[in-house]
Amino acid sequence: LLKAKSTNLSYNLSSLNEEYFASKEKADSFELKFNEAYLNRFDDGVTNLAISPYSVFMSLGMLYETANNNSAKEILDALNMSENELRNFSSFSYPLSNKEKYSSNDNKLILREKLLNSFWINEGFNPKEEALNNLSNYYFADSYEAQFYTNNKQANKDLTKYISDETYKFLEPDLKISEYAKIVLMNLLYLKTTWGNLDLNLTLNEFEFLN
Repeated sequence: LLKAKSTNLSYNLSSLNEEYFASKEKADSFELKFNEAYLNRFDDGVTNLAISPYSVFMSLGMLYETANNNSAKEILDALNMSENELRNFSSFSYPLSNKEKYSSNDNKLILREKLLNSFWINEGFNPKEEALNNLSNYYFADSYEAQFYTNNKQANKDLTKYISDETYKFLEPDLKISEYAKIVLMNLLYLKTTWGNLDLNLTLNEFEFLN
């Protein structure tokens, strides 16, 4: 399935610049506004709702690289960024969002953060090389081939297995991607951490906290 791994995996974090931090402020602003607008769509009775505005931002960024003309402009307008700002921010996001931390006492995992981008191309479809290169260079996206048309059931199983494997079996979605799909852009964001000094006296008894 894997066609090509992203080659830009040694990004120099020491080159973080003012442009990055300015872009980060814009990204944070978009994520807050998106989260507020999304939650406002639901009635008060909806509970246990979770969404990652960061993943939405990343997905729109990847979508920009495959769009053109008005569609591309609308994405930049929604993100309130220029092309250079978007690419500068996204290119740092991979190394900044992939980390593991272990306890100094017993070497147990206390934090795992994982960001993965990928694109899945239907067998026989040939997207523009420039778009694929930009996805790889600025979003560290790996390239995969899938048989959406000739073997749709297996293609959906392959994507589900990919998601399951990369999230340590935490997510196993029942995907139903159309047989007419030409390319699928995918963002995965995985976060696992442990509870610190949690004061249960400040919580309701009905809640259970698990690591």
